[in-house]
Amino acid sequence: MELVNEYLIVIDKITSPPLYKVCTTEESFNKLLVNEDLSIVNSKISNKSISCKYIIKLGHVKDKEQRFFYISITYSDNDNKLIYFDSLISNIKHILFSDGLSVETLRDDLSFYYSQLAYSKIHKIENFMRKFITYFMIKNLGKNWLDESSPRQIKEALDKSKRKDYMDRLQQLDFIHLGDLLFKSFQEQDISKLSNLITRYKNDKKNDISLDSLIEFIPKSNWDKFFKDTVECDDKFLQERWKELYDLRNKIAHTSSFSKDDFVKIDKLTQEVEEKLNQAFENIDNIEINDEDKEQLSESIIANLNEDIGSFLREWNEYEKTIRTIYQIEDSEKSRFFSVLNNILKKDFDESTFNEIKLLQQYRNNLVHNTEDIKQESILKNIEKIRKVLYSTWKIQVLKAFHELGGETELKDIYQNIKNNLGKDLTLSDESAIRKTIYFHSSDVELFQGKEDLFEKLGNGKWKIRITKNPAP
Repeated sequence: MELVNEYLIVIDKITSPPLYKVCTTEESFNKLLVNEDLSIVNSKISNKSISCKYIIKLGHVKDKEQRFFYISITYSDNDNKLIYFDSLISNIKHILFSDGLSVETLRDDLSFYYSQLAYSKIHKIENFMRKFITYFMIKNLGKNWLDESSPRQIKEALDKSKRKDYMDRLQQLDFIHLGDLLFKSFQEQDISKLSNLITRYKNDKKNDISLDSLIEFIPKSNWDKFFKDTVECDDKFLQERWKELYDLRNKIAHTSSFSKDDFVKIDKLTQEVEEKLNQAFENIDNIEINDEDKEQLSESIIANLNEDIGSFLREWNEYEKTIRTIYQIEDSEKSRFFSVLNNILKKDFDESTFNEIKLLQQYRNNLVHNTEDIKQESILKNIEKIRKVLYSTWKIQVLKAFHELGGETELKDIYQNIKNNLGKDLTLSDESAIRKTIYFHSSDVELFQGKEDLFEKLGNGKWKIRITKNPAP
């Protein structure tokens, strides 16, 4: 095999006056390179293990007090001795950089050689990852899973991809996004609610915080959710290695200098990732996911790849959870949740609010299942709408509490009544929602929304209902 490395070394009189004065000929420049480990004799540059062809040329920069030296080192031997050529090149670079010289790499066959070896390993693990994801997603979500579960940004990236010849759409997805689909954690619960939970515990130590309620706030990746139990490896282990591979892959793609150490690192990383993926793939047919998991799987793909969509879905899930709690809809009714929800909304909400919730429900379905163009502005707008209808849902419980308490009562009694009706402790977030529901519907406070004037403020924490009709379920 033959490898050639070429360099251009520029010596400037202004920045390096001593070297400019000393290095006036090819022979004087060679003296800079010679040491106990490196010698130059008869157009050969050698270390203790190999000897390579050596060419040097002196030149001058026109109209500047600068001279340059072009050097070329050619290795001609089998790859068993390549380690010695690597050592020779490293030694030359070390000497030049130690002297503070400006070195431009013109040709680096050694780097190219290692990058070729490394890219074959990158290519192998990347294709294995595509196979793994494709099999798992099609098995559980169907053949159109990528189109149906990807946000607009990813669809646009796919549509604009230059690799139009690939029939498999996943082939067009970037290396780092492949890892995100499996290893990136997504937050199912709004983290701000954890603060409320902790504050509530600090205010009343009798209300214990259950482990299950804390676990809900831990972000989870698809890997940890579906594969961690079958493979002794968490998502962090794989995500860190996938990110390192991505950075090294970019180093190859951008023709940066690529060393033997880089190759050794890629070899180690790909082996570690492949081992875990193989273990998971061997058990992939044994993993069964229910309809709720399928829905969350689709949501997680979107939440991982688009932060705003992820925020919307967390708000919607919080709204859904509130509806389930208030109306005691079992988790087992997930598949028929929307039909149950429609019957509830028609009975308990005015037509305007009902239509608003229906539109939000359709919007949520479009995000998760359809390929409609979704704009960031509409996502943020609908997040605010969800928060408003959440308070409309609390309105039903607040009105029910007023009627059961005789139409006139205090906030603390409303909290207790709703707590009893729901059969669960209220969080600080719940209590805040109850207060805002009253304020939004009372002309006695500044937060009044200007529509339904339902509650009268009596002072000292006391409130009175202005209407006599009981709209509670």
